[in-house]
Amino acid sequence: MLVAPADTQRAVLNVKGMFCASCERTITVMLQRTPGVVGATVSVARRQAVVLYDPARTTAAKLVSVIERLGYKATLQKP
Repeated sequence: MLVAPADTQRAVLNVKGMFCASCERTITVMLQRTPGVVGATVSVARRQAVVLYDPARTTAAKLVSVIERLGYKATLQKP
């Protein structure tokens, strides 16, 4: 579980289309390379990504876009 530093937000994204550890790793790496992302944990078993990010540098919509550009379907989980 990721612990959020001050002034960060947490987004839980449902991801469709992940089937293996390679999918999981690819999404993790690309999210972590996104400016403003503090940390990302992706689980193929849960079909979700948990991302901590600086809202001054990126948005949840941008995180969805990063995943979808990789060919997966992502939606922001409602709190």
